[in-house]
Amino acid sequence: MKFYLYALIALFAMALVLGCTGGGTQNQTTTGPVTVTPTQLVGGGTATVQYTLTNNYENDMNNVKISMLSVPSSYTGYSSLTPSKIVSNQQYPAIFTITAPSVSIKQTFTPKIQVCYDYTTNYFFDAALKTSKLATEAVNVESGSSTGPISVSAMGFDSVFLTTADEDHMGSLSITNIGTGKIMAINSIAIIEDSTNINSAKISYSDCGPATEIKPPSAATCSATSPPACCILRNTLAITNGLTASLTINTAPDTLTSVSTERLSGSVLVNYCYEVPVGTITVCPAGKAC
Repeated sequence: MKFYLYALIALFAMALVLGCTGGGTQNQTTTGPVTVTPTQLVGGGTATVQYTLTNNYENDMNNVKISMLSVPSSYTGYSSLTPSKIVSNQQYPAIFTITAPSVSIKQTFTPKIQVCYDYTTNYFFDAALKTSKLATEAVNVESGSSTGPISVSAMGFDSVFLTTADEDHMGSLSITNIGTGKIMAINSIAIIEDSTNINSAKISYSDCGPATEIKPPSAATCSATSPPACCILRNTLAITNGLTASLTINTAPDTLTSVSTERLSGSVLVNYCYEVPVGTITVCPAGKAC
């Protein structure tokens, strides 16, 4: 009786293993959104890497580049893919083939996929203008930014107290990296002022301002021996997690009969990159055990 029980357990276990592995013949592994087939090949063979890029954000991804990294130079068959645009909620299937050279000893390598794109995040915030007589008056202010790899928020404008006409009030604009990658460059930071009680709004950062829109100098200028500090907008090490810029609004009136809530908006354009691990690929010598 025990023999039959053990035999039944063994058959069940075997069926479970075969059901999970495709009878032991399937040679495929998936790491996150990446599928590699096969992960072990003989020299001269080809592995196929499939990755689906999905734009889950509100705005378009532009100037998209999808590349394979960390592949030995002797391997061939793969090249970067450059879809010009991936619109919101669109998927882009990227397929790479990697052909291995003939090898005399086992080789392993761990490639990865790099995705880079330009993305514009739109933002808005309310500035609550008050006078000393209106200091206790309650006011509701709102702010927000479109979904994307960065978030943008303004600080220091919940209560702006007026004392004279044509008066500057200082605050800040915070650009924060909330994605899984790095901000490679900030191509522009812009603000739009369109209200009755605000004369102007200006952004400044290092040597970049003040202006309604700031941009880094050209790449050629930034690569010079003594580049201006505004080149920090192209410095990955400095801006990978974001930055905080100064923001100044100039108010028109010096008196108000009630709190004036003024809405300002703008945009931040960044070049953003992230990497996706592919997993390990093993290449074996032909005719030899691996």
